[in-house]
Amino acid sequence: MNMKNVAKKADSLFKRVATILEQARKNVLRSVNSNMVIAYWLIGREIVQEIQGGKNRAGYGEKVIEELSEKLSQKYGRGFSTTNLRYFRTFYLTYSSRSPEIRQIGSGELAKGSKRQTQSGILKDMENAVERKSEITGFSPYLGQNTAK
Repeated sequence: MNMKNVAKKADSLFKRVATILEQARKNVLRSVNSNMVIAYWLIGREIVQEIQGGKNRAGYGEKVIEELSEKLSQKYGRGFSTTNLRYFRTFYLTYSSRSPEIRQIGSGELAKGSKRQTQSGILKDMENAVERKSEITGFSPYLGQNTAK
């Protein structure tokens, strides 16, 4: 085998291995994002249940959120501001009838000629989910995906 063929085979092998690694990285990101969507929903649920169990909701609720924000920020760093915790609460309240799970995409692959979900498609899917919330139990499989290319 000459050096040119060896280089071609090595290049082909590199491309196949790189494709495997890139797909694995995308799968890891998708999994992390999906799990964080569920975590935020669960955090929102915990906040709602705590505040609804409080006697003086308005003042009590604000204090609970402020204290939780401070403790979470100390332990986990950024991302747990009082504003974000209120968003988690709102997220839960909006989707409280859902199961804390991400629905699966039918076959896991796109049919030939179909397009990936676009940013506007995700919003449309969410809009449909809100309108038909009695029919849907989990979250869209596209909710945890990063659509940026």
